[in-house]
Amino acid sequence: MKKTMYDVSVTSQDDVIYIEQPSIDDQNESVMLHPEQIDLVVRWLKEAKNEIIKKRKKQDLPMRKKMSHKNQSYIS
Repeated sequence: MKKTMYDVSVTSQDDVIYIEQPSIDDQNESVMLHPEQIDLVVRWLKEAKNEIIKKRKKQDLPMRKKMSHKNQSYIS
């Protein structure tokens, strides 16, 4: 399985999940996760997202415009 959105891709291979993003020098940067870690990382990402949203609301900063799923570029 491989999914790609903008400059981020997620691949599962040999019981490991890789999150990759190209760097400035065209070398891919990877985060390797085992399946048992996914739920915890998802929780951490949601917490980080909520902190940013709260901070933006406090500072009255504009929220980034949400894109509909059909406008996001997914490659399966």
